[in-house]
Amino acid sequence: MIIEGRRVYPMGGIKERGGLIVDRGEVVVSPSPVSFLGGVDPQTGIITDGEAKGKSIAGKVFVFPEGRGSTVGSYVMYGLKRYGNAPLAVVNRRSEIIVTVGAIISGIPLFDRVDTSLFLDGDILSIRGDGSMELHDVDVKDAVTVILRSREKILILKRSDKVGSCRGRWAGVSGHVEDEDGSFSARGITEVKEETGMQANIVREGPVLDIRDTCGEKKRIWRIHPFLADVSSEDADRMRIDWEHTEYRWIRPEELDSYHTAPGLADVVKLLLT
Repeated sequence: MIIEGRRVYPMGGIKERGGLIVDRGEVVVSPSPVSFLGGVDPQTGIITDGEAKGKSIAGKVFVFPEGRGSTVGSYVMYGLKRYGNAPLAVVNRRSEIIVTVGAIISGIPLFDRVDTSLFLDGDILSIRGDGSMELHDVDVKDAVTVILRSREKILILKRSDKVGSCRGRWAGVSGHVEDEDGSFSARGITEVKEETGMQANIVREGPVLDIRDTCGEKKRIWRIHPFLADVSSEDADRMRIDWEHTEYRWIRPEELDSYHTAPGLADVVKLLLT
């Protein structure tokens, strides 16, 4: 999979922009922002705080949303370089001043404007000088997700043990797309009929989202085509579920956080309802 990013450092010249800066580097991920001061040991390259505690970033592509904490963190990055424990590169969602300065004084390649949630520990990543990245051995598959709405509530369904991924988690009406024949909205309407027995009236199409599969095939990114559909109160009262699900509930959108959901469901709901 090709991911577009922005090169922050090195600034470089024309020759460098087309070449590889990182050739098949191993990824290590922190899901949350990183404070290098107090959060990373420069003498070992080990993360000592936060969700990624215990991981080594030495010689890896270090992926995290953004930096935080004291500006002294820039000098901790320099210490990593001095002790031979610097990462091959840093990839951020947003590179703020602490990480940017640290990368520059340490000579660590830095890239941002990347969705860091797409990466998992152990991924293999190549990075070119223009900021484009290749995530190796990860395939991309199209899928539709339809959020059904009735009487100001949305439908969530608990996935059964018979489905291929995210078993036991709550999701919207969803299904992967085998081919590109027909529209994604038509596929969504078909999924609604098959999974609930209801007729759906699509009222909104959201922007396409890339979501990493963290509960099934981890070498896959789902390219989600999201839709919002209204159903009548009569249909909602008479709905039934098929073999793909064991339970269903109509909930208020703000209740979604109380459920163990499939990856990306909260993002889909937020996009469609705001």
